Amino acid sequence: MQSKQNIVDILDTGAIEISSTNADYPFDKEQQVGSDSIDLRLGEYFYTMKDDYKYINTLNIYSNFSNELFVKHNFNSTGYILKPQEIIFLPTLERINMKTPRFYGYVSGRSIYSRLGLSVHCTMTKFGFGMNSIISLQIVNNSPVPLKIFPKQKLVQLEIHEIYGKMTPYDGRFSLEKTYLLPITKESELESYKDNEKRIIQDDEHIVLKRRKYDETVYKKLNIYFKAKKIIGSILGIGGLLSFFILYIQEPEVYILALVIFSLIISIDFIYTELYLSKGVDIDG
Repeated sequence: MQSKQNIVDILDTGAIEISSTNADYPFDKEQQVGSDSIDLRLGEYFYTMKDDYKYINTLNIYSNFSNELFVKHNFNSTGYILKPQEIIFLPTLERINMKTPRFYGYVSGRSIYSRLGLSVHCTMTKFGFGMNSIISLQIVNNSPVPLKIFPKQKLVQLEIHEIYGKMTPYDGRFSLEKTYLLPITKESELESYKDNEKRIIQDDEHIVLKRRKYDETVYKKLNIYFKAKKIIGSILGIGGLLSFFILYIQEPEVYILALVIFSLIISIDFIYTELYLSKGVDIDG
């Protein structure tokens, strides 16, 4: 692992180039090079995954599905509150160009934030020769409380290590990643499977069952509404049925009017419930 002075010398010679994807916030060598690593900042947008799938077939991720699965959000200056166990996907603000086979980078989260329960994982922990891209990250809040993070926050660090022996440059899909690339399964992932197994895997749909998402506000309103219905129903119960029967025997005309009103109430109840269900609320009996 390289010391601060060695890192500065490597950057000065151009063996490794670090630039910012936002010209208004350039890479600052004085501020970002520490005793044995380089602090990197979070980018200005992130992705979340939709959670309304029963499961996702990880061997059948194609471009259109990936675009449907992930939702892009822009960071703003007020930050983003990461809920407990929530995960987001985002790039670094910096783009790293590893121009020599002599060195490779190792990416990890900074200790100060991991002590809060914030885990930072890099999709390519080893950042080697041939890479000229942003670093794609996943951030998870492992703490029991929400944690607020901000764009351009120095949440990640890059260590520089020396390689011994011949190094072949990486030239895959992510070698020139300017923006965060969403996952797409390559055909090579299926090479170890027999033909009949491949067909089973490829025919397996992601969306076996979509769970309807809860609108918390609507759910609370309906919950109160259904509880009230149960209480009223319990009060009326058999007494209500007996009252209707007696009314039918003694006052047929009033009985018909009461029946019309009762039917109207049922219709209003049905319309009210359906309107709220259309907003994506599941009712579990």
